[in-house]
Amino acid sequence: MKEKIFISVILIVGLLFWQCLVFAQDSCSEIIVAYDNLVSSRWYFVAYIDPQKNIKIYGNDPGYKPREINNKNAIKLAANYENCFYETQEHAIYVEGFENRMLAEYLPGVKQLVTTDETAFALMEDGTVRDLYGCNTQSYSEFDRWEDVVYLTTGRNFLVGLRGDGSVVVDGNTVLINKRKVKKWKNVKQIHAGASNIIALTYDNKILFENSYYDLTKKEYSKPKKKIDFSSWTDVVQVTAGHNFAAGLRSDGTVVLAGWEEYYVNEYGMDKALSWTDIVYIEAYQDCLLGVKSDGQIVAIIAPRSGYDILEEDKKYILLTK
Repeated sequence: MKEKIFISVILIVGLLFWQCLVFAQDSCSEIIVAYDNLVSSRWYFVAYIDPQKNIKIYGNDPGYKPREINNKNAIKLAANYENCFYETQEHAIYVEGFENRMLAEYLPGVKQLVTTDETAFALMEDGTVRDLYGCNTQSYSEFDRWEDVVYLTTGRNFLVGLRGDGSVVVDGNTVLINKRKVKKWKNVKQIHAGASNIIALTYDNKILFENSYYDLTKKEYSKPKKKIDFSSWTDVVQVTAGHNFAAGLRSDGTVVLAGWEEYYVNEYGMDKALSWTDIVYIEAYQDCLLGVKSDGQIVAIIAPRSGYDILEEDKKYILLTK
């Protein structure tokens, strides 16, 4: 029987720590970037930087069982299925995981780190984007000409940038997503890419969504047969999306969900997020949804990976629920 997993990791982080990093920023994209650099949900795990600047990883996957990357002075991180990429206080860039090496000895001016399944990118303070890991130039052919980018987000094999004027740029393999349609989006305040979808919130509080559908039986992606209904979403200040579901953060710190309930409710219990309170940031990817509370606590729902059982020594880090 599949287990539904609820993670509650208490960070030793005071409210002032988060306020200094986040609430001193002056725009929605700056606030999201600040959180995005500290915590990452990807596939079946959650990774974050603790107050001692160590990286901690919790999840339900053989490659990402609870572990730590210590004494690294990490200030930014991004992770994909195989590796964790991070920047140190000394502005060096490293990759650790299936591969362990320095990517850049000194790279100042990095605003944000992001990863796709196969590579990593850096958003620079000047609004340009750099490839950190050696991407496939046949798949990614536009990002090096982007300008005025204020936020990056990624799917499995594609990269999305939000520009300062509210327009959107897309690069990479978006077979099941209408890239041309997304590039026409305007007035975007905040945007997020899941594994196979892109969701955005506009300044006039409209939800824009371009997505594919993951068939549990066939284990493959296809175009969705019906649209997701966002009509019940009100007072939403941030949006994010995972496999077959989307989540919104309301200004009162609660979370709303939309999608195909037979998947995100019945299979993995994502509806537990509806009881969360005091949330200031949310992030979803694939079958994972996390929230950060105002006191620095991370709460997350992570779907179990097929064929993997929780190890006994892992149970001290996670709370299994029925």
